[in-house]
Amino acid sequence: MNPHSTVYSLRRRACAALLVPALGLGTAVVAAPVAGADEAAATAATAAATEIATVPGGADFFALPDATDTAAADLASLAPGTPLKQRSVPARINNLGDMPVTMAQIQYRTTTVTGEPTVAVTSVLQPPVGVQRTGDTVMYASFYDSMNPEDGPSRVLVRGAQSGMLDYAEAAFVTPLLAAGHTVVMPDIQGERGVFAVGREYGQIILDGLRASRDTPAAGVAADSKTALTGYSGGSIGTGWAGSSPTTTPRTLRGTSSVSPRVG
Repeated sequence: MNPHSTVYSLRRRACAALLVPALGLGTAVVAAPVAGADEAAATAATAAATEIATVPGGADFFALPDATDTAAADLASLAPGTPLKQRSVPARINNLGDMPVTMAQIQYRTTTVTGEPTVAVTSVLQPPVGVQRTGDTVMYASFYDSMNPEDGPSRVLVRGAQSGMLDYAEAAFVTPLLAAGHTVVMPDIQGERGVFAVGREYGQIILDGLRASRDTPAAGVAADSKTALTGYSGGSIGTGWAGSSPTTTPRTLRGTSSVSPRVG
């Protein structure tokens, strides 16, 4: 397979594929949150005090923090979006063939709908080797709609055991974005507790996942990266809540829907 011809073919389909969510499948294009001075100071302090542990194993990576985890034993003392664990694994995505995609996965501190500290995981995918990067980011919230954490994007992207729907529908969103040079962030919006249709918590997981991505050097997401939010079905619920956050501001760039965010 010729990687260059594959990229060219994917680019040709990119505009058509991206028009689908934009025309009614639950897309919101918004800016990521701008933190207040107090929140920004808290984030900086916790990021400086917390070393991001590299945990390669699946079970250990997804395990919830406990009293033996000195870096994250007291989640309440950490700012939302603080990275707790990281790992780098290959992503298996349909339609990319043999073109390797680097993926950083991050477990981070977030907040439940009732205000309690908890953790979630996000996956940050970079464009294949040989594709020029745009420097911007697209958060794509999956439509997995399952109360089983094992069905979350972070597990599916590693296993490669994708369902037919994910192969032919969701990959149609993600693959063209990567082929066009965008970084793609895919959070597990239902968290490790498997919450279902809890829009406020979905939105919090999304925004904190963007914060964690920018605070994890291995993820390769710049602090000033322009970021768009989009999602399908259950993912659109979280996208809508994230987009309606008081700290989220829509912008327009070069005549197209885009954003110029700062995440504290």
